Amino acid sequence: MEVGVGVNSFRKSTAEWIANLHAADGLGYGVIGMGDSQSIHREVYADLAVAARETRRARLAPMVTNPVTRHPTVTASAIATVDELSGGRAVLGFGRGNNAVKNVGEPRASTALLREYLGALRPLLRGEHTVWRGRDVHTEWVPRAVPVLLSAYGPKTLALAGEIADGVIICAGARPEIVADAIAVTRRAAERAGRDPDALQYWAMVRGSVRDDPAEAAADVAANVASGALMIPKDRHLPERLVPAVDEVRRRYAYREHTHWGGSNEQLVAELGLTDYLVDRLAVAGTPDTCRARVDALAETGLDVLYLAGSVRDAGTVVRRFATEVAAAYTRPAKEVPQ
Repeated sequence: MEVGVGVNSFRKSTAEWIANLHAADGLGYGVIGMGDSQSIHREVYADLAVAARETRRARLAPMVTNPVTRHPTVTASAIATVDELSGGRAVLGFGRGNNAVKNVGEPRASTALLREYLGALRPLLRGEHTVWRGRDVHTEWVPRAVPVLLSAYGPKTLALAGEIADGVIICAGARPEIVADAIAVTRRAAERAGRDPDALQYWAMVRGSVRDDPAEAAADVAANVASGALMIPKDRHLPERLVPAVDEVRRRYAYREHTHWGGSNEQLVAELGLTDYLVDRLAVAGTPDTCRARVDALAETGLDVLYLAGSVRDAGTVVRRFATEVAAAYTRPAKEVPQ
C-alpha cells in the first residue's frame, strides 16, 4: 500500500503551498492530490500544472473533479496536459461533485450522468472522437490514456466503478471494516461486468492528523469530517440513533464554509453530537501509535493507496508527522527531504 496526501493551496500563500508540495514529494508520498472546488480553492488544473514542475516522483490527481462544472473535452484536455507536464504521473479522480457543484447552484451528478460522462470521457482520454449529447467532440492531440478512478460513498457508485472505471476511491469511512465492505462491492461488480477485479486500483480517501494530544488531532479534522456527513450512506455502519443528526447536517451545511476550520460546519456537528463519531468513521487521527495501528489495519484490507485529504489546520506539520511517525512503512522518502 502507498500513502497519498492532499496538498491544497486553499488559505495558503504560494510560497507555503509550494514548500508543502516539495515536502510531500520528498517524504515519499505516492500521490499528491488537490480538490476541485472553484468557489473556495484556486483552479485545480493550474495548481496541478505547477505541481508537475515542482515535484519529481508522486502521481498527481484532482481529488476529485465532477461532470457538472466541466465539459468532457475540457476535463480530458486538462488532465492530459498535467500528464504530459509531469512525465506521465497524472491520475483522474472523478465523482458526483459536492462543494464545487453546490456552490454554483447545481445538483450532484446522478449515477446515469456519471455513466454517460465517463462513457464519453474514456475515448477523449485516448485522443479519439466521440459523441457528447448528440455532438461530435474530440481531443486529437491527447497522446496517452490517463487512469480514471471513481470516487464513491454508496453501493451504486462503488458498483459503477467496478463496471467502467480503472479503480475506485472509497470515501465512506476510515475504519477497516467499512473499507473492506466497499472493496467487496466493487470487486463483485467488476466480476459481473466480465472484468478482472484484480486489475482495478483500490484507494480510500480519509481525513488525517497526527498529534501528541488526540483532542488536537480531532480538532484538525473536525471541519473536514463535517463535509463527510453530507454523503455517508445510511448503512449498517451508521447507528440508527445518529440518522436524524446526519439529516440535520445535510439540511444546514454551509457550502461557502466547506472545510473551513473553526467555521459553522465544525460547530454544527459539535452541536449535534456527531464529532466523535465522524472523526472515528472518516479519519485517521490521534497519536502516532493510534494512527499507525489504524493504517496497518487498513493496509490489510487490500488497499493500493490510502489518501489523506487536505484542508486541515497546519497542513505542513501533518504532512511531515504522518510520513515520518505513522506511515514510514508505506512511503519511499528521497535521500534529501526538503525542510
